[in-house]
Amino acid sequence: MDRDGIVDMLTGYDFTESRVISALDKIDCARSANRARRQQRSLDSWF
Repeated sequence: MDRDGIVDMLTGYDFTESRVISALDKIDCARSANRARRQQRSLDSWF
């Protein structure tokens, strides 16, 4: 994900940089949690 590009684009639409970064951080956290769940499911299928 191109964080800088997203921040540049959305600040052009009057969103504050801190608000955009906060939203991107939440998205990254959710993606990481989802990735961990998928990996766990894959490991569980081996046993």
